[in-house]
Amino acid sequence: MKILVVTGASGGHIFPALSFLDACKKRPECGEALLVLPRLSIKRHLDLSGYQTAYIGVSAVGRDLSFKNAAALMRLFLAFFESLIVLTRFRPKLVAAFGSIVCVPLVVLARLAGARIMLHEQNVVPGKATMFLARFAHRICVSFDKTAGYFKDFRDKIAVTGNPLRAGLIRIEKKKALEFFGFAATAPVLLVMGGSQGSHRINFSFLEAIAAMPVSQRLQVIHISGSGDLETVQSRYRALKINARVFAFLESMEYAYSACDFVVSRAGATTLAELVFFGLPSLIIPYPFANAHQRENARVLEQVLGAVIIEEQELSALGMRQVIADFLKSAHPLRSTAPPEGSGRASSAGDALADEAWRLLQR
Repeated sequence: MKILVVTGASGGHIFPALSFLDACKKRPECGEALLVLPRLSIKRHLDLSGYQTAYIGVSAVGRDLSFKNAAALMRLFLAFFESLIVLTRFRPKLVAAFGSIVCVPLVVLARLAGARIMLHEQNVVPGKATMFLARFAHRICVSFDKTAGYFKDFRDKIAVTGNPLRAGLIRIEKKKALEFFGFAATAPVLLVMGGSQGSHRINFSFLEAIAAMPVSQRLQVIHISGSGDLETVQSRYRALKINARVFAFLESMEYAYSACDFVVSRAGATTLAELVFFGLPSLIIPYPFANAHQRENARVLEQVLGAVIIEEQELSALGMRQVIADFLKSAHPLRSTAPPEGSGRASSAGDALADEAWRLLQR
């Protein structure tokens, strides 16, 4: 049984796709699987040696009449030809799409070729590609109950599965996680991240925020900066004499989540699922673009874990400093006392997606 999985460039798209593939591989009836990625993606940071892969060149197309958009439109047309080649060579029975424009040509052509189509939407608010492809899909899997309301014309296709976590994303003993980073158990650990690509705004707002804190030198920081700001962020921590571990990208996130006491982050759908799974208090700065998906994601964290939300346009070092200071003063004021809702769903979502795939194939 051949399965093709196509996904976007970011970790928020790729990691759920890998979780689904891993769940499929555990089934004896699973045959060959192919993972299709955009050429420009975070794949350079990942070990994909255990997966058969193919790549398609495509980028987002805007609405303005610019040279950049004309070039992107040309790449999209070329992506249809590349997709046709991939489908002709692989001939999948099922195509599972995890979002972004790279899915469009593959899904459209695969449906015309008679393959079964399954979509997965990670965010509360569906992306444009998923909304467009809904008419071609046999099953639309969503992470949140609320998301189903956006597919009013396709309610019979909806399955609420949750958002899959990576197989290796498990809780590590705190002492072992601290040792992984060379941290002491006597000082608080803050985790700062701006998504798989990093966030320049978060990077330097955070550095400015803690620079003026009297307790800054007793803080321990895990900072995932992205590659563009890596060296500058590292040098700033050295100048501030703060015990920090700075990464362009960190694949072993289970250690970071298990070691930290507080998180400063964007609100990507996969990050959301991970924070809920680990039950971590957090300060969330939603990415303000991309159809404002992250704003709705952040509200889920606010409801489930009591996360503090600061909108990008309102972000300041002073505001960030106050939230962190409040957390440090009262130990864990933002942590929910109830068991993290949705953590069980997230941890089993890969299997739930595989179940949906097999139901489609048996029809």
